[in-house]
Amino acid sequence: ILSYSVNIFQEAGSELSPHISTIIIGFVQFVGSCVSSLLIDKAGRKILLLVSNASMAICLAAIGSYFYLKFQGSDLSAIGWIPVTSLSVYIFSIALGLAPVTFVIIAEIFDPQIKGKATTIIISIMWFLTFVIAKFYNNMSELMGIHGCYWFFSVCCVLGSIYSIVVIPETKNRSYESILLELSGEKVRKNKDVENEAENL
Repeated sequence: ILSYSVNIFQEAGSELSPHISTIIIGFVQFVGSCVSSLLIDKAGRKILLLVSNASMAICLAAIGSYFYLKFQGSDLSAIGWIPVTSLSVYIFSIALGLAPVTFVIIAEIFDPQIKGKATTIIISIMWFLTFVIAKFYNNMSELMGIHGCYWFFSVCCVLGSIYSIVVIPETKNRSYESILLELSGEKVRKNKDVENEAENL
């Protein structure tokens, strides 16, 4: 998004200068980071990840729909604000949850002895995928259409929301041992044992 923001605004035909729009997005990213630092220990990690992914999915779906309607030849003069607004909310959502919370969770779920190696591997994979997306974004847009490209990424964010709900543990104010127990399924087994004992009584 950041690499191609100028191109995106030019494609969208926004009334705002693409360069001004990019400055706005940078400011929104800064604000999102500030809000995240205030909420991460109050709201919790899991809810911020969920809200972040869900908001990103909606924003990308809206951008994809805008470009689809434009491709169909619809008059979009009345809704020319959608790309700027959607991309701004998208960047805010990343800065609010996905970007900072990911590294907080990494720091909290790995044993100190392997935390350095694990973080290195994760960051290496992340930047490799970032390179792949930046490199082949134009190819994807030509193959799927720019609208299909954003719908595809919207689906990825929906999957991220589901993953946040099902797999990722809440790590706020929890010990390393309790997090490991939940990840290993011990919490589920203990709950079942308690239920069985209650039935026997």
